[in-house]
Amino acid sequence: MKEHSCHQEAIRLLAADVLSPGAKEELRQQNIASFDLGGSLYLRHRSLFINIEKPVVCTKKHSGD
Repeated sequence: MKEHSCHQEAIRLLAADVLSPGAKEELRQQNIASFDLGGSLYLRHRSLFINIEKPVVCTKKHSGD
């Protein structure tokens, strides 16, 4: 990022299938935006702040009993 003249405008973002609450907190502390497929999004940049928290939905795969 430092090689580009506009590096100050770059936003670090981690996207994943699922993020644990602990991982989300760690990313926030390091000012890294996060998104997961459950619909949660955290982004803080200058005057912009988005915090959408969706619960983690666990799905069980059913066997053909």
